[in-house]
Amino acid sequence: MRSALPACLLVLALPASVGAAVQVMVGPTPIQDGEAKSAGDITVVNERLAFALAVGSPVPYGVPRGAIVDVAPVVNGKIGRDCVVFADFIPDNWSAWPNTFQHIAVLERGPKRAVVRTVRDWGKVTVTTVYTLESNADSVEIRATMSNGGAALSGLLSGLTPVAEGRLFFRGSGIGGRGAGKI
Repeated sequence: MRSALPACLLVLALPASVGAAVQVMVGPTPIQDGEAKSAGDITVVNERLAFALAVGSPVPYGVPRGAIVDVAPVVNGKIGRDCVVFADFIPDNWSAWPNTFQHIAVLERGPKRAVVRTVRDWGKVTVTTVYTLESNADSVEIRATMSNGGAALSGLLSGLTPVAEGRLFFRGSGIGGRGAGKI
């Protein structure tokens, strides 16, 4: 049986906007206050949501490049303010994970959806994460797969780790009367 851990990130209750499609941009992110500032960083945007992956920009806390470092709502075609520090699949506990490579590829560029894959190592383990954003969706689908090419590992605390910016996820009022979002 294949070992995959699907997770949805940031289900935002945003109003639908007219027109547009999924777009993939390479370079500094257009997300307000975003951390993805490198020429190689990737931003994916639809009518409701934008997220950016660090390809050249550093990721906080020793997490390897290839993680989401920016997420923002899109309202009336305008990309809003970043509301995450980072979001990534962590292979074991809350820790930096040393690695020797990161391969990031855009597999689909829209207009109906965009798919980006990151492949990174953690010792003898390969961690493959696939990010999918559909047109008009208000969430990013994240699928992470760990493939172990070494000795058996036990007792791991693996999983998706989203870290919100300040209070944006926890205030009482905001987007659509439901707060700024929920994880």
